[in-house]
Order: sequence, then structure tokens, then C-alpha cells
Amino acid sequence: MTIHIRQAAIEIPKSLRDDNPRYKDSPPVVLSDLKTEASRRAVDISPDAVRALRTRRSAALREGLRDCPLVFPTTTGALLSKSNFLREVWVPIRKTAGIPAARFHDLRHTTAVLFLMANVNPKVPAAAWPCEHRSDHVPAFAGPW
Repeated sequence: MTIHIRQAAIEIPKSLRDDNPRYKDSPPVVLSDLKTEASRRAVDISPDAVRALRTRRSAALREGLRDCPLVFPTTTGALLSKSNFLREVWVPIRKTAGIPAARFHDLRHTTAVLFLMANVNPKVPAAAWPCEHRSDHVPAFAGPW
């Protein structure tokens, strides 16, 4: 992920692959190519997200991770596995925010529903979904528009 704070956007050029993390002889967590060309895109981010990323970058510098391009690396600056991300990042954030037990992936559905409840055109949240068949999802969330 490449973050352009001045342009308030995130580019997603790679995907994190964490194959069989439970097995001792499994390959390490690696960055791999995206599944589809449509997944390679820039996503605009809010001013709040920009502030949060700046705060996280300042923390990374204090942690001695000056040359690390990752937002949530391990303490040594390596890629963070899914299980470690959930335990060390998602669960503490979720609890601090008062969000009941939920999967990280549930955020995209909640966001879509909140946008639609605020009468935002369904095409707005759908544009951010990394999916080949976005149009299939819009009617499911939109109801009668």
C-alpha cells in the first residue's frame, strides 16, 4: 500500500498473502500481485484518516521504524500476519471504540449501510469495494433507491 497524504489517497499495488500461518513449515507472510487489474486503484481517504495515518507514522518513527513503509508492521518492521493483526491491532481498536465482537471484514458492510442510510448514492461506497462485480452488491445494500 502506498499512502499519498498530500493527495489524501491510498494506492493499493500489492496484496498480503499469509498462507497457512498455523503450520511451522509454511511460507512467510509475503506481498503478492493483486488478483485482478481492477483491484489496482487509488482510494480517496478522509481528513480523519489522513490525521490517523500521520499519527501512526509519528509513532513508527518513535519506535525506530524510520525506513519501514508499512502502516502496521511487526516490532521489527516486518509484514504482520493476519492472526497478529487481528490480535494486536483490530481487537484493541475495536474494544477502544466500543464496537461489539465483529470481524474486520464486517467494516465494509457496515460502512456501506451507513452511507446508504445517509442517502449517499450507492455508487459512492461501491466504488471503493475491491470486487469484480460491484454492481451485484449495490442492490443488496440499497434496497429501493
